[in-house]
Amino acid sequence: MVFDGVESWACPRRPVKEDPAAFAELMGLYALYAEGVLADDGSIMGQAVKYVTLMRLVHSVVTECQAQQREEARKRR
Repeated sequence: MVFDGVESWACPRRPVKEDPAAFAELMGLYALYAEGVLADDGSIMGQAVKYVTLMRLVHSVVTECQAQQREEARKRR
């Protein structure tokens, strides 16, 4: 995975296990982002680059998981 220009081979679950409070905060921020509520005042262009990058990364993973769930549900029918 590449984030903020840095390649990482670390287990993506490790941060969740090491700091569940930070993960919960991230998911809370993402829930607001998904509803159109941004961290800072202004438009998307006024947000910190790291925040937008992280929210887009989380969004892509959530979208991928939802697609997989839909596909699995379709197969069960």
